[in-house]
Amino acid sequence: MDIKTFRKKLNEVTSESRPYEHVKVIDSLKKVYPHKLRLVSPLMGGDDCFLYVFREKLPSADLVKFDKAITDRPDVFKEIGQKLISNGFLSLHDEKREGDEVVVYLENGDAEHFGKIVGDEFESKWGIGYAWRHGLLEVPLSYGRTLKFSDGKIDIGVLREILKQIDI
Repeated sequence: MDIKTFRKKLNEVTSESRPYEHVKVIDSLKKVYPHKLRLVSPLMGGDDCFLYVFREKLPSADLVKFDKAITDRPDVFKEIGQKLISNGFLSLHDEKREGDEVVVYLENGDAEHFGKIVGDEFESKWGIGYAWRHGLLEVPLSYGRTLKFSDGKIDIGVLREILKQIDI
């Protein structure tokens, strides 16, 4: 099985099964595609992928507003992610550099998923499910085909302006 097929399988698993079933199904995929996927934490729920990466970097007042935005209006997450990227919340580049902390997965220029860089591996939170440690492309295909990297330095003013624009 090639990486694209594996990512399609991960997409099927995460969209068709309940999060507590992901561990067993993903582990069974090792028989046909040897992968590095492993749980970071056995707890589900809580943060989305953005907050999993940036929670510690956001001032508490902004964190409360962002939490409220995605809790009250889950449909707004994609809009916020796109505006953050296009307005310079995070400086992005095409190749991973020493000191980078963040990977952004994009599809057609839109930010679909955020992950942490941990040495030579990556960590990300998959929807309402678990946080996983994985290889760079060992994420569902729906998370995007284009990768960008960042040192993780954020412009909090950009987040504040976007939260204002969407009336949160």
